[in-house]
Amino acid sequence: MPDERKLCTECIDDGSLKERLQEAGTEGACDFDPGHDSNQCMTVDEFAEEADRWFRENYQPGADTMEADPDPDRDRVFYGTEGEPYEDIFSNELGASDEVLKAVINALPDVTDHEIMQGADPFYTDATNFEPIEVARAREQADQDEYWFANRYAFEWEDFCKQVQFSGRFFGIKERLDELFGKKDEYGEGPVKPLYDLPAGQAVFRAGF
Repeated sequence: MPDERKLCTECIDDGSLKERLQEAGTEGACDFDPGHDSNQCMTVDEFAEEADRWFRENYQPGADTMEADPDPDRDRVFYGTEGEPYEDIFSNELGASDEVLKAVINALPDVTDHEIMQGADPFYTDATNFEPIEVARAREQADQDEYWFANRYAFEWEDFCKQVQFSGRFFGIKERLDELFGKKDEYGEGPVKPLYDLPAGQAVFRAGF
């Protein structure tokens, strides 16, 4: 059933949703606390739509996590998801009374019972944690940066091998090796050396597999 009760700007803490209520609400009397002075108000349903837009713009289902048991004697893995329940996120954002919080959460737009029967999945569910989209993107970028950092030499070495085999076999080889390994005096030590000085006239045979 529609919830036409009105909540006002005094019902919630300062934040993005209060700003939306101040901008889009109309002056009126609060139905949740008669002691609140005349403020910008919205019906619960109207405010829940604003809250839903704000939430979907800023949060997404949390990524799956996998963590090994800290006890080395136990071969177990714990699975979970990043983030926290949507009720906790709204509770922290709104800072409202239990009555207001419950009313807003119950009015959040989601798939209908009929749509669920047809196979649709509800967005707001206790089985899902949610995390800030900004946090998720930062983590994904960090993971990507770490992947490229860990593999950049392998990729560069692969490009070098292709160059030596198919395009620039005789030119720019030392410069490419310097880019990969550093200057000769930096990597010329050790039992296995990547570069050897050959005397003039030394025959070199190229073997293939």
